[in-house]
Amino acid sequence: MRRFVAFLFLNIQLTTLAQSVKTSNPDSITFNLQDVRNFWTAYDLLATASSQADSLAVINNQYLAKASRGLELYRDMSGSNAGSFLEVIRRHPALLRSIRSNTLAISTKQRPIVDGARKLKAIYPGSVFPELFFCVGKFEVAGNRTNDILYIGTELTCLSNDSPLDEIANPYLKAGVMRFDKLDAVCLHEIVHFQQQLSPKNNLELALVEGGAEFITHYLTGKSTMQAVFDQMNPTLEKAIQSEFTLQAGKPIEARWFLAMGDAQRKRPGMLGYVVGFRLCENYYRKARNKQEALRNITTLSNPQTILKANGY
Repeated sequence: MRRFVAFLFLNIQLTTLAQSVKTSNPDSITFNLQDVRNFWTAYDLLATASSQADSLAVINNQYLAKASRGLELYRDMSGSNAGSFLEVIRRHPALLRSIRSNTLAISTKQRPIVDGARKLKAIYPGSVFPELFFCVGKFEVAGNRTNDILYIGTELTCLSNDSPLDEIANPYLKAGVMRFDKLDAVCLHEIVHFQQQLSPKNNLELALVEGGAEFITHYLTGKSTMQAVFDQMNPTLEKAIQSEFTLQAGKPIEARWFLAMGDAQRKRPGMLGYVVGFRLCENYYRKARNKQEALRNITTLSNPQTILKANGY
């Protein structure tokens, strides 16, 4: 999922990064966890700081100066510095405390992610896998993929059931946070995006990109990163959404179809473009005689017209 839980810089592609270290072997996926450990080292040391200058030095020396390529990417693209990190830490005390144990247990998710990647490789032998970088950001970005880097913002993807969401001021971000038990699905959704060959230019194409990644993720894991959205669906609502979306399908991408924040007045959840794309892929797969070929096509989106034709578009 190039996940719509962040700023527009999620769509920026950098070409000046270090040499790509993608791998075609699921068992060789690199998991970078040092940024999370460094963050909590800095966090604890803040208690010993006696001044603002000391606090800034702790964040710089213990976290930012030791940044991985993933954290460097986030820092540069978001314009982050020690001051902005310190402000965020002070604004989210309870929420940060609630995710600490989860972020330090990310290694327990490595096996499920690798298992899912193996299944993806079986679907599409040409699959390639990025390095995964788990970092603690500033409650801005849940996931970002650029070249060979998959950045995961653990402050938005490692929440517990008792995490206090009231500390997140942005309702859009609040609606898009993820529980720790779905972290493997979040990562695999993003990994599927690395296989896709369709660069979306309109609402329908982006619906296929996001809905296709979600469909394959569910196939691989049995989990959905947007289960809360599906739980609010009913036949009447879905029919209305499909009719409305069809009128907008060929138009330039409209964020309202893909934002996590819904429409309270109309009692609708967000991410409805994802739902449309998921249903298109689901229906195509259900009708397909060759299921493996259908899975491969949904994964790569090398021939999206086949999916659309099966659905009457």
